[in-house]
Amino acid sequence: TPRKIIDFKQILSKSLDNPTLMKNMIFNDFEAPIFDSNPEIKNIKQKLYQSGAIFALMSGSGSSVFGLFDNDYDISNLNDIFPNYRITKAN
Repeated sequence: TPRKIIDFKQILSKSLDNPTLMKNMIFNDFEAPIFDSNPEIKNIKQKLYQSGAIFALMSGSGSSVFGLFDNDYDISNLNDIFPNYRITKAN
């Protein structure tokens, strides 16, 4: 099946003023079936949004879930929310 070419740089550029645009423009088709069989992964994504993420997504086929936060967000808050998971900060 032909795939639509997605210009992620353009999406990110458009999202600078309104980060919530990413929620409608970037998605992972694997999320629905993975969330059905592994509700804990869905719960992680929901908690990231509840914790202030401006965008969250399951990567690939579910090896990780990531959240994007404002620069001033204190990442140590996530250690309390996800005590059994590894939290890392990308620079």
